[in-house]
Amino acid sequence: MTNFIKCTLAALVVVTAAANTGCSVIDRLEANALADRAAHPEKYQEIDSVKIAQMTNNGNGIAFPEFCTFGCPETQADLTRNW
Repeated sequence: MTNFIKCTLAALVVVTAAANTGCSVIDRLEANALADRAAHPEKYQEIDSVKIAQMTNNGNGIAFPEFCTFGCPETQADLTRNW
C-alpha cells in the first residue's frame, strides 16, 4: 500500500510541475505573439479576397461564418460566385 501511495504522490508532483510549466510557456508564447503583432501590424491585415473565399461555399465544402469579434462591418460581404 505504501508503494501505491508513493507512486500516486510522485505522479501528482509530475502532473503539477507539467501544468505549471505548460502555463508559463503559454503565457510566454502569448506575450511574444502580442509583441510581434504590435511591432508588425501589416503582417496581420486580413486579405479581402481570401476572406470572401473562405466565407463562400464551394462544391461540397462548408463556409466559415463571419464573426464580429472586432466589431461587425456596416455592410455584408457579397458571397456569390460567378461559375
